[in-house]
Amino acid sequence: MKDGIVRGRRVWAEINLDNIIFNYAQARKLARDSEMLCVIKADAYGHGAPQIAKALSGAGADRFAVATAEEALQLRRYGFNQMILILGAVDPESVRLLALNNIQVTINGLEAAEAYAKKLGAQRIGAHIKYDSGMSRMGLLSGDAVEHTLRIAKMLCFSIEGAFTHLAAADTEAERQFTAEQIARFNNITAELASRGFKPSLRHFANSAGIISSPAPLMDMARPGIMLYGYNPCDSARAVLKPALSLYTNIVQIKTLPPGESVSYGRVWRSEGSSVIATAAVGYADGLFRALSGKTHMLVHGRKARQVGRICMDMCMLDVTDIQNVKVGDTAVIIGADGGESITADDIAETAGTISYEILCGVGRRVPRAYIKDNRVVEDICYVNIL
Repeated sequence: MKDGIVRGRRVWAEINLDNIIFNYAQARKLARDSEMLCVIKADAYGHGAPQIAKALSGAGADRFAVATAEEALQLRRYGFNQMILILGAVDPESVRLLALNNIQVTINGLEAAEAYAKKLGAQRIGAHIKYDSGMSRMGLLSGDAVEHTLRIAKMLCFSIEGAFTHLAAADTEAERQFTAEQIARFNNITAELASRGFKPSLRHFANSAGIISSPAPLMDMARPGIMLYGYNPCDSARAVLKPALSLYTNIVQIKTLPPGESVSYGRVWRSEGSSVIATAAVGYADGLFRALSGKTHMLVHGRKARQVGRICMDMCMLDVTDIQNVKVGDTAVIIGADGGESITADDIAETAGTISYEILCGVGRRVPRAYIKDNRVVEDICYVNIL
């Protein structure tokens, strides 16, 4: 927590940009000679896309991937001129605007290509073609891939730079054979296309899990995502990463309750003895999922305080009976470290039965973000601010 800017807020996040840069360097090291396509979709996994893009740009990143047209145009409005690829499907009505802004699209099938071409007319747009090698989500299926790709390649409105697929289970040791099969299917498609004269300059398949788990050389480009933010999706020690986001709240009231007193909605928790209950100014509207009620902890004075009762929209309660000298205005750590203890997004995700991605993306837009570099605040963003 840094002086002068974030103290006194009900809840806030701090994003360590030095850790983002460190994680980017680790991704580059593991990806060896591959180009890097940094994935900053979903507001950079809840960290703030413009700020993360700026930090990565300073570290040498020259390619970004997002999920939607709106995310891509936001980066252009902030002045980023790097190559931007939209990984998801886009509305054909938007392709002319994307082309004008030098934003590349993903072509997931012949039908989509024809819809884009109809809107583009004589205008050209950069594109990557995606192949479904086993994710069963988006992309050209193997049986039609070669013929449909060759038809798409003849459409003059597309400048096709890349071809890629997405790994479904690279983070799972038991699925290594399936991952190898996915890569082989993709290789077979691109090899046959090359034999027929079609060879995009950038082939890519490795997401964060693929980068970390693959002992073999990767292709022309890799797509680090969650690892940039300090989380390892694999059970592997190959990647040494530093979580970038910490999340804090303030204690706004303290009460001593007699035995048998209930706390919060539904009265699902009752004190067994005399209990000191601290109200923390964070709730599910800030990203602390209601499903975590009665299961999660926060750090207060360097010790774990159990959350009790149901989490409310804007507040929740902590049992601080065994923690000395807790007072109004003290900080509670939701994600981060205090003393010798720490709580990560992985820890919270395990409790909630989900993954760190969802915990990070769930940090609400009303939560202010303070960006830390060289141990000082370099930018302070509050999306809801009338003060």
